[in-house]
Amino acid sequence: MRLTSNIVILFFAICSSISSLQAQDCSCADAFETTVETYEKNYSLFRYKVTENNLAIYNAFTEVMREKAKQSEGLKECKIVLDQWLGFFRDGHNSIKLVIKDEQEFERIQVTEQQFKVNYTELGDHKDDVLGIWKWREYTVAIMPAPESDKRARDFVGVLLESTNKAWKPSDVIMELTKKQADEFDISFFMPDHSEIVLTGSKTSAGQLNIKGVGNWQKSWPGVEMSENSKLFHTFHIRMIDDIPYVRFPDFNVNPEDVKRAISANHEQLMNAEIIVVDLRDNGGGSDYAYFPILPYVLSGPIEMPHVGMWMSEDNLQPYLHEQVGKGKNPEDLTQKEKENYDWLMSYEDSLFYQKPGEYAYTYEADTLYKGPKKVAVLMNENSGSSAETFIFRAKQSDRVIFYGQNSAGVVDGFMVFSKNIGCFELSYPHAVRAKDVADNPIDPYGFEPDVYLDKNVDALEFSIKHMKQLIKNRATEVNK
Repeated sequence: MRLTSNIVILFFAICSSISSLQAQDCSCADAFETTVETYEKNYSLFRYKVTENNLAIYNAFTEVMREKAKQSEGLKECKIVLDQWLGFFRDGHNSIKLVIKDEQEFERIQVTEQQFKVNYTELGDHKDDVLGIWKWREYTVAIMPAPESDKRARDFVGVLLESTNKAWKPSDVIMELTKKQADEFDISFFMPDHSEIVLTGSKTSAGQLNIKGVGNWQKSWPGVEMSENSKLFHTFHIRMIDDIPYVRFPDFNVNPEDVKRAISANHEQLMNAEIIVVDLRDNGGGSDYAYFPILPYVLSGPIEMPHVGMWMSEDNLQPYLHEQVGKGKNPEDLTQKEKENYDWLMSYEDSLFYQKPGEYAYTYEADTLYKGPKKVAVLMNENSGSSAETFIFRAKQSDRVIFYGQNSAGVVDGFMVFSKNIGCFELSYPHAVRAKDVADNPIDPYGFEPDVYLDKNVDALEFSIKHMKQLIKNRATEVNK
């Protein structure tokens, strides 16, 4: 039965959802057992993350967390236990979110931007320069001292002033900061479902707060006026820096058609430039299709991309069976043709499916490759992950590209996320494997290395341009010798 091409097309088109389990009560012990079972059976990288070498360590870790789950009280405490267990895999594509919300976990501090500014001025709430109004993408947040009556161990709270994210309302507390030393913080960051993740952050300058795993927040008031460059950093755009085209991708959730239009409008500048800069800093991913329009200016020839594998557990098979076989019919009601398809798919249960089992990789060749630009500087950092890393994977095979910054996030070995509802929580996990040799050549969790490592305090954009110009100058001198 040869349905290989169909199943691969379906693989990239299928919705990231699994049929929900019947809702259950919110026993943390039950939720823990279901969570462990789900990831052990369905998570595509489980067999690579848990091997004979660390099986005893994993089992003991799971037992310790099982006891903590039995003793936990309330959804928030249970969520912390589940997240801690999930952290064993160190995979940013894994996540757990609350489905049933505990209203007592929602904290609000009534304040407007005007009130905050008045209090800040009159009460002297400027003893620490982390206090103020900060912006990140669609969020505007006032960071203020924790309430005096506070019983929680925290120094500051981040209260939402404005956001286009409908999961939040003004006055919602979306983060808590506890000062460690100087400009470093432990940060409890609340997700749109109000579940909590614990992160670290640091002020890298008077006007920038880096929250690891989230991105760089820019201070907009007081004292530090957001520059036009800082505002543009959070939006996709192409602009000229002197005579150098600068392409900024804050994420890859941008519409590919918008990318095509922007590139078309700047085609001559891109093609005739000696240098272009592609900025992927703080790009947490999205869709690979968003960056395809820029590849003809980045790649220098055909590249090799590994065939991906799909872990076909019983749960992971369900969407394929639904789409490929009889649209949800029971097996006994299938036609002969549908039955053959069903049997073929089921033959892959609990195994990795590859489009071409005998081949490691396929050749990707852009329809068009332009002779210019001569060189491409790609900026990256620890928050460049997922689809940003597939871009890096492709661009690393180009002779014109040099990477600047820090290691990428290391969130690419498993991808194509499915979700499963277990009543109180929704579990998300990758069901695909990047390559057949992922066990021997992993990218997660340390990421891709840049060609030129730069400290976070270095202006990567300015440095990359100077370095590229010097590189081109040196090569021209060598040619003329």
